[in-house]
Amino acid sequence: MLLCKLMLPISLGVGLLRWTGVLQSIGRVLSPAMAVFHLPGEAAVPLVTGYLAGIYALLGAMAMIPLEPTAVTVMGAMALVAHNLIIETTVQDRTGTPWWWVLLVRLVSSLIVGLIVAWSLTALQSRHLPTLWLRFVPSEAHTAVPTTGGLSPFFSGWLREALRLMVKIILVVTAMMIGTEWIRARGYLEKLERAVRPLLSFLGLSRTVAFPWLTAQILGVTFGGGLLIEEMKVRVIEEKDVRALHTSIGISHSLLEDTILLAAVGASVFWIIVPRLLVAVVIVRLIRPVPWGLRRRPAVDGAS
Repeated sequence: MLLCKLMLPISLGVGLLRWTGVLQSIGRVLSPAMAVFHLPGEAAVPLVTGYLAGIYALLGAMAMIPLEPTAVTVMGAMALVAHNLIIETTVQDRTGTPWWWVLLVRLVSSLIVGLIVAWSLTALQSRHLPTLWLRFVPSEAHTAVPTTGGLSPFFSGWLREALRLMVKIILVVTAMMIGTEWIRARGYLEKLERAVRPLLSFLGLSRTVAFPWLTAQILGVTFGGGLLIEEMKVRVIEEKDVRALHTSIGISHSLLEDTILLAAVGASVFWIIVPRLLVAVVIVRLIRPVPWGLRRRPAVDGAS
């Protein structure tokens, strides 16, 4: 029900903008800026929507615009770095890193990831090499919403496209919720914490942040926010390690759910995961000596 309340109004709004020609006008104005990422100007609307309201809002808006698989992949990679920023920066602020630092890092990293993915795909295409590796949805999956004619054909096309997307996402989200609850109920989250500690060294993170990092990857920052807040209250972690954690998970988190959602609408799994992880690795190491973005943490009694 929450997904319907979020996605349906957004998809209808974007669809109406496109049907009335307003979206095309916006696209012409923003075309030069979006061309840097090899995206059509109209792509700015769903991208900004995702930045503010999250991945589900992004998907609802994207469904109303005919996009090539490469554009879906570039937008997906950018939005997976920076999405639902109002809520998620608040969560990260409450768990130890100033909101302005998280916001700056995520927006800049989103642009960097977008450039890497867009220009890499273009370079591969120019050499007639395979581009969209690990992709599971056929390229003909474009919007069927008409842009001309009366309101009746428009609403019919919009409703058909919106319901198709909603069914797909509900199936994915339901499966993810069942899987996540099963992992938590069986106590596998704690076991996975120990297993991922060696990986954290590659990511430039301290082993003390293993559980919060894993929580962000499985549950995400939004849905895992409550657990993150409680965990960070009872763990003794150095200020720079807290900042490194939030920098890393800000750029790359929810590797399961969000990745599967974008893959379900045609994005390349490789390109929406690997560049994010690599950018996170580089930025975490670059900011290590920087004195900004740190917050003194209160003493924790009986912390583990």
